[in-house]
Amino acid sequence: MLTFFVLPYQHVGESASGAVRTCLASNAIVITSYIPQFEDFQDEVVKIKNLNKTSISNQIMALLKNPELTKEKLYNAQKVVDQISYDRLSLKTLKLLQ
Repeated sequence: MLTFFVLPYQHVGESASGAVRTCLASNAIVITSYIPQFEDFQDEVVKIKNLNKTSISNQIMALLKNPELTKEKLYNAQKVVDQISYDRLSLKTLKLLQ
C-alpha cells in the first residue's frame, strides 16, 4: 500500500523545505507544488502546477497506475534521506573536527 503526502503550498515568504524532508523520511510518495522553497527537490518528488482537488486526485490515480514511477520516486527519496541522515551528517562533522 502506498502512502502519499501532498504539500500544495502557495507562495510563502519563508522556507518550507523541512516539510518535504520530513515527508521523504516517511517512505511515502511526496507531491509538491512548484514554489521556490521546493526547488531543491526534483527526482524524489512529484510536482504539480494545478493545486485544485481534482488535479491532485488525478495525479494520485496516475501514480497508482504507474508502479515503476512510484518505485523510482521512493528510491530517489531514500537516497536523499540517506544523505541528510544524522548519522551521515555527524560523521562529516567529526571528520571536519579531526
